[in-house]
Formats: sequence, structure tokens, C-alpha cells
Amino acid sequence: MTFSVDKAYKEYFKCAAEGNYDSGFLNDRLMVTAMGAGTAAAGAFRVLGRVIHVIIEVAKVAFYTLATVFTLGAFGNGKRLLDHCKLLCLDLSALIAQPLQVAIHIIATAAGLISPMIGYRLMQGGTAPLALITGLENKIWQEYQTPESYEKLTDHLTDKLINHFEYGSLSWAIGTTIIKEFSASLQGGLLAPLGYMKRFHLFGSNPTLLTDKQKQLTPILVLNGNHSHQGTFLPILYTLKESGNERPVYSFTLYNTDSQKTIANKIEEIRKQYGLEAGSFKIDIIGHSMGARFTDYLLQDPKYNLVRRAITIGTPIYWAAPQNGEHFDILGKKDILCGGISRQDQKHQVTVDTGHLELLSHPETLKTVIRFLGNRNIES
Repeated sequence: MTFSVDKAYKEYFKCAAEGNYDSGFLNDRLMVTAMGAGTAAAGAFRVLGRVIHVIIEVAKVAFYTLATVFTLGAFGNGKRLLDHCKLLCLDLSALIAQPLQVAIHIIATAAGLISPMIGYRLMQGGTAPLALITGLENKIWQEYQTPESYEKLTDHLTDKLINHFEYGSLSWAIGTTIIKEFSASLQGGLLAPLGYMKRFHLFGSNPTLLTDKQKQLTPILVLNGNHSHQGTFLPILYTLKESGNERPVYSFTLYNTDSQKTIANKIEEIRKQYGLEAGSFKIDIIGHSMGARFTDYLLQDPKYNLVRRAITIGTPIYWAAPQNGEHFDILGKKDILCGGISRQDQKHQVTVDTGHLELLSHPETLKTVIRFLGNRNIES
């Protein structure tokens, strides 16, 4: 069966809306694609890790060589020197096996679209050498005993290193999130070109002309996260359409340098399309991550009293009782970036068993958004 991107994505959003991802065609091919691309990307990171390991092992071999010479092999330094020589050889071998694995997994990503079985077999073959190397390393470390004096030294250096990078913890969290939720970040990456389209009208969004009936309904504006784009809301846009929503839905790609003024300009553009006076216009907003943060600001600022109902998804800040409209919140139980943030209003809060990026496509999120919006055709 030939691979069709249009068919795959249409099937994907249908599955997301129904909460059923076992679609056969899509599941078999896109899963092996996501896995192949994910392990290839992770392997590229591990190549850098292996280079660092080689440098560390060279330093340890030099350290234990000196320790063995000057202490005549006392304190077990001779055994440690032999262990680190073995580990250095294994790290050097991994520097060959790791790029080979990346190359094979890239091939597997393409092959998996044609035959998932071939893709999985290629991935297994590419991983085998590294599995052997890792097994040998684990065996050495299981029998390894470090002299107490060296442990104190390494612990001191480790503490210094951690303190040095403590302000980079956010960058680390972002990188970890992307790696842990690779399928979601891959989906966002594949949809990125759609997000930057000047005319984004997928699933009926951003209408240029409104019917008289639509002008009687409250519009919905979606705001994307940091370093993201409006295309990441496709699962929600699709779900709204499938649920029978007739309310106009608007989006634009919100950049991390944008401000409340940019959002206010977009809302003003929508108001003019409705032909309503400023005081009589209301709007519902759905924001994810950075978009949720801006939504919180709009709720707190008295001059933005046009917000009727706001839904924040994976918001990275604490919030107080809103000055304007109603506030509904969706959190991810596995959200590394915004996890563990308590809310004052538990009644309007739902926690979904997923991570930060996958919140936008999780079936429970999609159902909750529809429920929080209330009657799909509420009048202004």
C-alpha cells in the first residue's frame, strides 16, 4: 500500500477526536516513522554524550595511571585502571556504532512507511551493536568499586557543575520535554509549514465572510505556545468541526516576541468582522503554554473585559481569580514544563494523564475543551 500523507493526517485527526488510535494504516506506519525518527534524533544526542564519555574516560585512565604508579597499586587503583581502559575501548567502539545506528534508523524511518515490518527489523539491527556495548559496560560497573578519596573528589566536581548550570534548568526541561514527547513534537514539526500559511482555513477556521447566523454566535480564538504555530491546534479544530460547532474559530501564529497588544489587534480584527461595538463584543479564548500565559494576562487586565470564557492548556504560571469572564484550566500530569502548579479553583480544572506537548492532541483534552466551551452555539 502506498503511503498517502493526506490520508494519514485525516485518519490521525479522526482518531484523535474519537480517542481511538488503533487505525491500522496510520498506527502501523506513523508509529514506526515516529519511533525511527525519534531514536535517530536521540542517537544523534547520544553521539555527543559518547564524545563526553570518551573525554572523561581518558581523564580517568590518566588519573588511575598516576595513582597506580605513585601508590604502587595500593587502594585497588590497578583494578580501577584496567576497568577504565576497558570502558574507554567500549566508548570508542560506541562512537562507531552510534552514528551507524542513526544512519540505519533514518533508513528505517523511510522504509517503515512502505513496510512497518522492515522498518522495525532495521531498527532492531541498528540497535544490536549498542545493546552489546551497553551490556558489557553494565557488567563492568556492577563489579566496580571506587576508592573513597576519588568519590569525594568527583562528588565535589559534580556539585560545582550542577550549581554552574542551575540557571539552565528551563532549557534542560524544554529539551527533555521534546525528547520524551517525540511523537507530539514530530507531529508539530511536520505541521509547521501549515502553521505559517498566510491563509489558514483548515477545518473551517479563519472565515473571511460570516453568515448572519454566525454573527449571532460567540467567536473562538486559539493561541499557540512558545516556538510553536497555529497548526498545532489542528486536533482541536478538527474536533470542534466534528462536534457540530458552528461558531467562527480564529487562529494566527503567535511568536514568543509578541505581546498582549498583538493579541488585542487580532481580537479587534475579529470584532470589526462582526460589525459590533467594542462594549457589546465578547470572545472565547483557548491558549496553550505561552498562549495560555497571555490568556491569563487578558483575564487579569480590567481593560480586556471582552473575554467571556477562557481555556488555558498547560499554563506555565500561577493564576488568581479572573477579573474578566470564566477561567477553565487543563493540566498535564506528566507535564515537565508546567507540572505541579496548584490552582485556586479546582472545580474548573481537569488533569490529563499526558505531557506538555501531547496535551493538544490527547482525547481527554479534546473532550474537555468541548465540555468547557459549553453549548457549542452560545449567543453573544
